[in-house]
Amino acid sequence: MNKPWRKKTLTVCITAAIAQLGAGGVRADSAVGVNTMLGNALNPDTLRTIPARDPETLDASPGERTPTGKLLGWPAAVPATTTTSDWTYHGQIEAGGMGSAGTTGSAWFNQYKDLPTGGLYLNNFHIQADQPEKGKGYFLEALGGGLGYRDQYGGINFGRYNDWKVKIFYNEIPHTFTSTYRNLWNGVGSDNLTLKTLAPGGTRVPATGAPNAARSQTATIDNMVDAIDALDDSELGLVRRTGGLSFDKYITNAWRFYGSYSKEHRDGERPFAAVFGGGGGGGNIELPESIDYDTHDILAALRFDDGVNNLNLQANVSLFRNNIDTVVPFSI
Repeated sequence: MNKPWRKKTLTVCITAAIAQLGAGGVRADSAVGVNTMLGNALNPDTLRTIPARDPETLDASPGERTPTGKLLGWPAAVPATTTTSDWTYHGQIEAGGMGSAGTTGSAWFNQYKDLPTGGLYLNNFHIQADQPEKGKGYFLEALGGGLGYRDQYGGINFGRYNDWKVKIFYNEIPHTFTSTYRNLWNGVGSDNLTLKTLAPGGTRVPATGAPNAARSQTATIDNMVDAIDALDDSELGLVRRTGGLSFDKYITNAWRFYGSYSKEHRDGERPFAAVFGGGGGGGNIELPESIDYDTHDILAALRFDDGVNNLNLQANVSLFRNNIDTVVPFSI
């Protein structure tokens, strides 16, 4: 039996589903831009600590599980707070010794992290303070970790609840491409690379019955192999350093402004394929490409939300600058 109301309902559902495919996500929060989360390899969730457990819950419900069967752990204790005047604050620091052995110079071991081979290490710290009294509501939060190493990070947030907030951050991320590079060049990291021992253009060998020497592919390759064998392994990598600040302000209960600026600087070297030598270019090597990049990210947003209506206006600009436009691989 034909029922028109079923057809109408089905049509409405299909139309709503198709409309959602082309709709963008609602950006009603300030978690936009770069580095909205700070951390490193040992603190992937910003802070990776061993929390104190609540002694009052110990053995209170042994073997307690969720309705799905997951075993509940020992609940963490609520952080102890200290009150001075009208400020309430607490903090924690995690530090200790660390050592490593083996092939600690390997590129895979050092990729995206920088760990000490021995000695003291400050893994992370966190400080939080606020004024919960009515009419005040100011807060301050600071955190960081890995200080003094190439994967260090730190940030500070301060402002007033439901009014305004300022965020300042800085972090570093290393990227090691290789730890077994044989460097034939002087001036690594600059825009001018000069060969240490090899002659530019290849090796010339006198041809039989010819007055002038000609470039020899075989001699060029042999000389390159001998020069490479005489070198020790070295590392090619870069470090990405990013810092910035953001400002968040409730103009009214419905209107909100958000703006941020960040700068990322990358410097170092990475392997870059090249062909070297005469006689058909038989010397295939990897040059140490010099990296000196700057990226500027600027974001501004105006938002309206009264509980019924919503409006988002956002502008985002990203500017990239390569400070080394050309690398000259040799000079004559």
